[in-house]
Amino acid sequence: MGTESPPDQTGALRTRLNLKQSHKSDILVEAFTAAIELNLFEIIAKSGRPNAHLSSAQTEFRPEFAMISNKFAMISAMLDRLLQLLSSYSILKCTLVSTENEHTTKLYGLTPMCEFLIPDSNGMSFAPAVLLSKEKAIINCGNSLKDAILKGGTPFHKANGLYLFEYIGNSRGLNEVFNGIMVSHTCVFVGSVLEKYK
Repeated sequence: MGTESPPDQTGALRTRLNLKQSHKSDILVEAFTAAIELNLFEIIAKSGRPNAHLSSAQTEFRPEFAMISNKFAMISAMLDRLLQLLSSYSILKCTLVSTENEHTTKLYGLTPMCEFLIPDSNGMSFAPAVLLSKEKAIINCGNSLKDAILKGGTPFHKANGLYLFEYIGNSRGLNEVFNGIMVSHTCVFVGSVLEKYK
C-alpha cells in the first residue's frame, strides 16, 4: 500500500501570500504615487554619486523636507516604511550596511524602472501617467467594473456619466493631466528612438 505524499505546504503558503499581495495592490499604487509626489526618486538620483544609495534619514534631510525637520524621528520612520515597500516590489534596490556602532542601516537605490520616473533633460518622464491613477474619475472606474460587466458599457461611463474623451474635454484638470501624459510619452519615446538611430 503506497504512502500518500505530504501536502505541498510551501506551495500553499506561497499561494496565500500571492492572494494577500494581489488584493492589496492599491497600497502599492498609493506608495508609488506618494514617492513621486515627494520627489524621492529624484532626491536619490541627485545625491551626487554614481549608483547612489541613501538611507531614509539622509533622504529626510534634503531641502524638500527642511520645513518639517523638527519631526525627524517620525518622518524618517515613515519614509523608511515607504522605501521598504517599494523595494519589496523591486521598484527600488535595498542594501544593508553595517555602521561603526554595529547597527545595520538600509540604503535605497534606484532600479532601471526609476530612470523613467525622473525628468530627463527636457523635463519629461512617465511620472504623470502614474499620477493619473490618483484622479477621482479614474478611481471611480474600479467601483463600476461589476456594473459594466453585468449591464454593459464601460466602467468610466458608468462611474462618471460620460465617455473618457467627453469627460476630458469637460474637465480642465484632467485635460491638463492627460495632455501632459501624452506630451511626456511622445517625447520620451521619440527621444529613445532617435538615440537608437544616431
